[in-house]
Amino acid sequence: MTGGGNFPSRADLKVGATATAVHQSVTIRDFRHPDLPALLALQAECFAAAAWLPEDYLRLAADPSGLLLVAEPTDSAPDGPAMGGVAPGAIDGFVLFLRLGDDAELENLAVALNRRRQGVARQLVDAGHRRLRAAGVKRVFLEVRPSNQPALALYASMGYTPSRVRKEYYHDPDEDALVLQISL
Repeated sequence: MTGGGNFPSRADLKVGATATAVHQSVTIRDFRHPDLPALLALQAECFAAAAWLPEDYLRLAADPSGLLLVAEPTDSAPDGPAMGGVAPGAIDGFVLFLRLGDDAELENLAVALNRRRQGVARQLVDAGHRRLRAAGVKRVFLEVRPSNQPALALYASMGYTPSRVRKEYYHDPDEDALVLQISL
């Protein structure tokens, strides 16, 4: 299964954005190979996302320990943006987890600039947590820049707590990393 690894199968999760009704809803689903161009474009748009190579995503999506989920707009029109929908193959966000025994790491998370603060990141992370918990994962760790206040606020609201600091972890610009964790 592409993107799902050794995680329990489940139907796609359809969830609406938490903002006003004018915003699109999304389906959280496993990554598929045709999603790669949209995923890479989204990664390039998002400064805070880790810059991974295409082969890294494909390798981890195929790895039984990897979990790569995407948020796909659900109100896309077959004729694309001209008819009021979104372009085929568009994604609003993605999240990548790597399972390590009964722990996991949230490796990368990105949401399109025009979809931020609408609950897409929370839906992606929540879906990942549910899948990981069902696979027997007990804790999830992540690294985040202390200057990334929106991410810190999101993670804190989801129950992540500080674990430690990794000195000089990030570059361009140079910055420590805060290691956060949550028990599932």
